[in-house]
Amino acid sequence: MDINSSPFTMSLPVGLLGVLLLYYALRPRAQLLLLIVVSLVFYAWLDGWFVLLAVAIAAGTFVTGLFIGASDEAGRRRWLIAGVLFNVGVLVIFKYLGLLVASGDWLLRLLRTESTLPLLQWGPRLAISFMVFNALSYLFDLWSRRSEPIRDSVTFVLFICYFPHLVAGPILRTKDLLPQLGRPRVVTGDMVISGLLLMGFGLYKKLVLADQMLPHVERVFEHADVMSWSALLRGAWLFALQLYADFSGYTDIARGCSRLLGIELPENFRWPLLATSVRDFWRRWHITLSTWWRDYLYIPLGGSRRGGWITCRNVMITMTIAGLWHGAEWTFVLWGALHGLLLVVGRLWRSWRPAAETKELRGAAWAGAVLGTFVLLTPTWVLFRARSFGVAADYLRGLCTLRGGLSAFAVSDLALVVAFGGLVLLTDWLKRPDELAASHTSSKWRIYGRGILMGMLAVHFILTREDREAAFIYARF
Repeated sequence: MDINSSPFTMSLPVGLLGVLLLYYALRPRAQLLLLIVVSLVFYAWLDGWFVLLAVAIAAGTFVTGLFIGASDEAGRRRWLIAGVLFNVGVLVIFKYLGLLVASGDWLLRLLRTESTLPLLQWGPRLAISFMVFNALSYLFDLWSRRSEPIRDSVTFVLFICYFPHLVAGPILRTKDLLPQLGRPRVVTGDMVISGLLLMGFGLYKKLVLADQMLPHVERVFEHADVMSWSALLRGAWLFALQLYADFSGYTDIARGCSRLLGIELPENFRWPLLATSVRDFWRRWHITLSTWWRDYLYIPLGGSRRGGWITCRNVMITMTIAGLWHGAEWTFVLWGALHGLLLVVGRLWRSWRPAAETKELRGAAWAGAVLGTFVLLTPTWVLFRARSFGVAADYLRGLCTLRGGLSAFAVSDLALVVAFGGLVLLTDWLKRPDELAASHTSSKWRIYGRGILMGMLAVHFILTREDREAAFIYARF
């Protein structure tokens, strides 16, 4: 069943209410068992295969962790390699095997050899990348002795299978969740209110903003070979906004739901639409993923410790693999490589102009940097959304050649982007006090003004919500 299908979304509030009432009545240990059952039922409802994969990943990683903790240095290395190969193997089989077979088939045809490779039709299992990365972070933390082996199987299974975050993140580390599972969880009134508001804002961003942008984006990308450059620009920029509203909306729902359970998930977005450079963008976008790649790949490769060109190489390797993580398509690999190239160019610029790194941007300079970064990232969004290199080539060709001429520019295209962008930023501004479950100490006019604007968003939700089923974009990663 699709996570955004009508039966699922209609059943979710009732099911969540029932789980919460039972959860609050149970002792801490029983709460963990309840959450495991709810997580497995949740996955079974959405994707029956995922339950088996979840149990296999949890069991395999749990046992491997115990052996790492009980072994000498050589044994620790062997068990780490075994655990990594197991988890990566699961990821390759259930996410990338179709891509590998299709690529092999294409290569055989290119060499004028009759292909006998069977083309696989299955797609990746629901959000398997997030679960595997949770498991790998645990193994890497054991190896580096940043954490100790977890000997409680109940706590560990919940760490791997915890349902609110696994569909689309955030990616959790050992330090993010395990300490909270090992102690009694307290839920205050402020946590309930802020959790419900976070979920409400997330639903608004997903069901209203992202889903309303979807048909505009689909129309442009499906006819990229004939659209004017103005329409193509609108489609790429609306997709950037749609992806952010969709992805951050799910994160808000996951964080709000967890807060109702007395569990705090890490922040995953920090105003990425206001990034002033590509490097700044990755400090604000999908923070738990970018820090995961930094700590477990970029730094082990040498980071920035071995000179400029080695650093550039490490950036390119990290971002290219990060692109592949996003999807089993070569367009994602090129997307990651392009981001790596932009980061390398930015690094070379800062090494040539050191003052650019420390200069604080204000006013028009800041606005220009934000707009410039948003425009600079346009080709990357095209690669992310395009279903093939052919579609991406048609799209970028139309943009670069200004298809239709300057007369094709339509103010309505820009107005639509500005309108949706303004609503996305307004929603993020309104939910700022709910990022932390603390008492609100703002002045009365701010509280009243925020309440009025929230009421206007609620009316907008009611008036514009359509019966359209669109899955969370990052759920397929």
